[in-house]
Amino acid sequence: MRLRDFVIIIVGTTALRPIAARAQQPERVRRIDVLMSFADPSTQSYVAAFQSALAKLGWTEGSNLRTEVRWGSGDAVKIRSFAKELVDLRPDAIVGQSTPVVVALVQRDADNSYCIRECS
Repeated sequence: MRLRDFVIIIVGTTALRPIAARAQQPERVRRIDVLMSFADPSTQSYVAAFQSALAKLGWTEGSNLRTEVRWGSGDAVKIRSFAKELVDLRPDAIVGQSTPVVVALVQRDADNSYCIRECS
């Protein structure tokens, strides 16, 4: 084997190694946190429907998705505390339900990292 052929093989193998390493890395787990005002049956069904819709789109809990749900129990102090906690955790997205929840999230998101708006 000529030296030139040997150098081409070594350089080619070395150049392809980072590509192969990137291809083998697992998909990053995304995090979505949910803050709800009450834990009544209707809001629990909203959360279940949301998680079901994510699953239909390929977002599997424990595989490529992690969700956490907080229930404010209608308590403004608890809602504000959870809002601060969730914003500080820096998830990929925060889902909030009800005006008090959205207001608390907006107040805690000082650097406007999230596009927070109320959806009905």
